[in-house]
Amino acid sequence: MERVLISLFSVILLAGGCQKSPAGPTECTQVARASAAFPAYWHFPQGSYWVYQKRGSTPVEVDTVTVIGSRVRVFQPGQTTYGLPTCTELYDYTCWHSNRRYFPGVSPNSGFRGLEYFQAEGQESQWGVAQNSEAANLSP
Repeated sequence: MERVLISLFSVILLAGGCQKSPAGPTECTQVARASAAFPAYWHFPQGSYWVYQKRGSTPVEVDTVTVIGSRVRVFQPGQTTYGLPTCTELYDYTCWHSNRRYFPGVSPNSGFRGLEYFQAEGQESQWGVAQNSEAANLSP
């Protein structure tokens, strides 16, 4: 009887030890990328800037737009993607606007300028850019 119990207990332990561990997130075997012309035309490195002047404004109104963050990312299968595609190279950057009249930001402090986010995504030859302005006041 004792041998039967020991054998049964051994079988239960062995069966429990053979469980497979859950598979981790897989990695992309291939990453979709835009043609070289798209990021060369659209994706700007951190520190890039442009100065815009409003036509006919008296006194002169300008807005300096500066890229404060720039990245390229790829979401792997199994990652939280926020609705974005996996295995696709995504280009995005964040800009600061100096003109607080049109881009007042989210705080009256001078360090909180209006922010603007750009995100590019696409497939094969179809690529586009989504734009999101934070606290912008773009009246004519």
